[in-house]
Amino acid sequence: MKKALEFLDPKKRGIFFTHYGITGILFIAAFTAVFYFYINSKGHSALYSAVYNFTLFTHEFGHKLFHFLFFGNEFMTIIGGTAMEILTPLCVFLYFQRKGWEIQADICILFLALSFNSVADYSAMQQIEDEMILVNANPGDMGDWQDYMHGWFGTKGKEIQARAFFKILSSFTTASALWLLFAHIKRFIKEPPTGDEEGYYD
Repeated sequence: MKKALEFLDPKKRGIFFTHYGITGILFIAAFTAVFYFYINSKGHSALYSAVYNFTLFTHEFGHKLFHFLFFGNEFMTIIGGTAMEILTPLCVFLYFQRKGWEIQADICILFLALSFNSVADYSAMQQIEDEMILVNANPGDMGDWQDYMHGWFGTKGKEIQARAFFKILSSFTTASALWLLFAHIKRFIKEPPTGDEEGYYD
């Protein structure tokens, strides 16, 4: 149990033990707003397309994996896509954080933010009519959230609000990850590892 909670060690200087201060809070607040408006803008860049294809692969693999792990249970099979998108970067983040690999952990938070953004679009496919997402849907099939999960979680009719929630969460996570990344790179440059600090090389 103690080893499993090593990522909470202050010496690892993770998300709970990084000094934010007024500058950090203002940075995160400002860039949360910037990213929120950016990811809600029309049009998709080549980078967005590449990221979408990555999250799509993770999502679809999640369905297959959860179907296998839970013996075809419908509920677990359907939520497996969204769960896999979120759990994959989160678990890798926790692994890097436990090892004390701060910069790698920060990058995983960025991937988590991308997953939140993907979930946001999936949660309101019919409302936003996103061509990149709809191209993967079967005729009459509006996806996990529209067909099943909104009904299960009591958010039916609140698709736009659910999408906004995940978009804000994605924007906040992106801004926080960038602040952590800058802080950890700056500290790494000022205090490069000598080889005897726990976490850098274990």
